[in-house]
Amino acid sequence: METPKQDQEISKIDGNPIINLKETEFYHGNFFNNLRDKLAKNEGSTIVRALNELNNKTKELSSLVPVKELSKYALNKEKTPEIGSTHFRVTDSDGESEDFVLSLRRYYKNTAKVAHKSRSQLKSSTTYLALSPDRFYLKDDENGLEQWPVTFPAISLDDPTDKIKVTFNADGLVSSSVSQNSKDKSILSSGELDLVFADATPVVQPSYVLPCDPGCGSGGSGTLRENDNTRGDDPRTPDMPGLYPPERTYFVVHSIKLASEGDGDGAAELQMFVQKSDNYDVQNMPLKYRYRFDNAFRVDPTCNCSIPRNNTNIYGADRHVYEVPDINSSGIEYDFVIRWVSPIGTSDWYSHYVGFFPLIDLSSHEGNWRLVMSDDDKDYQDFSRRRQTNFYPEIDTHNMSNGNYSLTNTGFTVESKTYGSSDDPRLGSGVRRITINNVQSQMVGGQVVAQTLVGGNQFKYVFGLETYDPVQI
Repeated sequence: METPKQDQEISKIDGNPIINLKETEFYHGNFFNNLRDKLAKNEGSTIVRALNELNNKTKELSSLVPVKELSKYALNKEKTPEIGSTHFRVTDSDGESEDFVLSLRRYYKNTAKVAHKSRSQLKSSTTYLALSPDRFYLKDDENGLEQWPVTFPAISLDDPTDKIKVTFNADGLVSSSVSQNSKDKSILSSGELDLVFADATPVVQPSYVLPCDPGCGSGGSGTLRENDNTRGDDPRTPDMPGLYPPERTYFVVHSIKLASEGDGDGAAELQMFVQKSDNYDVQNMPLKYRYRFDNAFRVDPTCNCSIPRNNTNIYGADRHVYEVPDINSSGIEYDFVIRWVSPIGTSDWYSHYVGFFPLIDLSSHEGNWRLVMSDDDKDYQDFSRRRQTNFYPEIDTHNMSNGNYSLTNTGFTVESKTYGSSDDPRLGSGVRRITINNVQSQMVGGQVVAQTLVGGNQFKYVFGLETYDPVQI
């Protein structure tokens, strides 16, 4: 296996030196191919056992197992091969770097159906390991459009000399074919094939990071537009009690339903961009997302620790911690239900049901707000396009003042990237003119249902207003 340069910094995540990679090595080198082969050869049965145990414990289909944790699933832990460093720092041509941790997860086809029935157990004899197509194989054309389908190798977790090829489109697995050295053709013909993806899961900052300084991003979306390189106006409540009236009204989301997978491997990295503006003719959406509904490695305040771990706990507009869903699949209505609370003066955390996630404090920050969602495929902290700086697609956008949808030309502040695939806005995800009065005018039964068809499938938000005193929680 090739050995990229190791950083002197020791990873807090896996206790090994962080491996430095140039983005060319990350996307096109043999390092991850060799790592995939090593895992299949040395850890095949352990991978199967780990994913089976995890899927028995959690309702989330996309639950991942960090490779660094495989040893605790081994039958004979003393003889488990040393996996080595699983923490990578990838540096692009501009000198900007991002960190990733190698993780594994099971691929499910037709996830909307699987979610409502018992899941079969993986078997080593019918399970193959591959690198995530979205991360390592997908390419864009000159317009930033993803070039599906893609065909790539997968290796048996029972016999690493048994290799096949699988083909994916944007909606998932299309077909599989036997390579020359494949030993068991019956698996493919009987439809018993299962896949596990090795992927690079981002290491991110908590979601309350302050806006970046002017000039921290680059790119634009047309000469008539003003770029916004920040996170936009901060909708969070300051920590100082008494600065605002005790009770505040929050614009909240109850659920989200996607119209399409958007990424063939079933692991969307869904981000929401939020901005206090309704000027689509002049102003771009911020370069940086506001919220992320995705499983990533971040410091989790609910464990009272400083070491990043994989979780979906993020801060809402009220500066309290919420466990948000890892939104990946179409046809599933993802609910926002859990808030974490730590009583003042204690270090204990407990979760309770609330049924929403606060997006904007409309009492403290009045005015027209807008939002849109995007599926990230490259630069995890910023909106990026491969070799593009001008990007202003038409987004089907819900107008909160009248309840109608209309195609709205929406500019994005863009980081241009040479490698990887482009970020892709969800075409039915726009919402504009969010104010207390407008939301109240659209409410039916205490909620606002915003839904539209994208490619013949339903995209759906359920919004609402919640009034409470965040200091008293």
